[in-house]
Amino acid sequence: MRCIDSLRIENNRLKWRYNGLSLHIIPWGENGLRVIAGYDGTLDAVPLSALLDIEDHPAIFSESETAITIQNGTISARIDMQGRLEFRDQSGKLLLKEMWRQRDTRNTFWSAGSEYPETISALKLPGRDFKPLAGNASQITVSFESDPD
Repeated sequence: MRCIDSLRIENNRLKWRYNGLSLHIIPWGENGLRVIAGYDGTLDAVPLSALLDIEDHPAIFSESETAITIQNGTISARIDMQGRLEFRDQSGKLLLKEMWRQRDTRNTFWSAGSEYPETISALKLPGRDFKPLAGNASQITVSFESDPD
């Protein structure tokens, strides 16, 4: 088990945790990834076979100082220490990335580890927004953007 602050590789999963929120990326089938998000302590109990019974596939993980990438077949996902998520194809071409727009300077929290200076903005838009609902439920809104090329 290897940790980079809020990132961890555990049980063939890439896990991100921060401030009571969690995100797990799991190999799904031969060329897929499943992303589940929620509050700390709730994701390990999520039944993975709710969609289909899928055969386990070992993922390939690669680490940098500020992010970890999980690859399963022809798709990979990278999550940085702030929890920003992006997906790439087998050639490394960016497919989708979460659309974060945070107020920050380039040398503090939200810009650390980011390759994209356009994420610094006064708009303060989260790429992933959690809203609690009645009972033990929540609504998660996720915003993605693609590479314009």
